[in-house]
Amino acid sequence: MNGQQQGPLDRGGLVRLASEGTLTRQSLVWRNGMPQWAPAGEVPELADLFAHTPPPMPPA
Repeated sequence: MNGQQQGPLDRGGLVRLASEGTLTRQSLVWRNGMPQWAPAGEVPELADLFAHTPPPMPPA
């Protein structure tokens, strides 16, 4: 976030950041077992965090 690594975070921390809008579908996340960092919106275990969050607006 803001070019800085955060965490490690537990599920509650991720939920809080998503509800604040700090963690977005585009935020890069990583957990043990993942080969590389990935956008949070592409990680199946995090999909429910964004269920009620609209996707970003398309470029104008």
